[in-house]
Amino acid sequence: MRELEGALISLLAMSTLNKAEITFDIARSVVDRLVSKPHKEITVDQIQQKVCDFYGLKPDALQSKTRKREIVQARQVAMYFSKNLTNSSLSAIGAVIGRRDHATVLHACKTVKNLKETNTEFKHQLKEIEGLIRQ
Repeated sequence: MRELEGALISLLAMSTLNKAEITFDIARSVVDRLVSKPHKEITVDQIQQKVCDFYGLKPDALQSKTRKREIVQARQVAMYFSKNLTNSSLSAIGAVIGRRDHATVLHACKTVKNLKETNTEFKHQLKEIEGLIRQ
């Protein structure tokens, strides 16, 4: 209710300052800005799936013990986004992504961050993956 009152006060103030009539479009824009919209919760599993989709891997690949470069990098990217986009602990992320420990997740995050800062192509890939995750 307070959000609605705030929206009405803002609407009246904007109308007075601009010496303009209150239209439906103006009212909608003020209400949209003030009323919080629910956001969807991002999970570690969703992140794993999107990363696998991007790299063309099966989700089982991230769970495996393999050290193939392309799989390791995808696993590290999934850990990086899981740390940054969820409230999950490092231990919880590691448990979900291949039964790794928190130190492995921390190492993965540092590795991805360093690569992001030194490789522009990789940085663009991360932006694209993040876009897929946030859809």
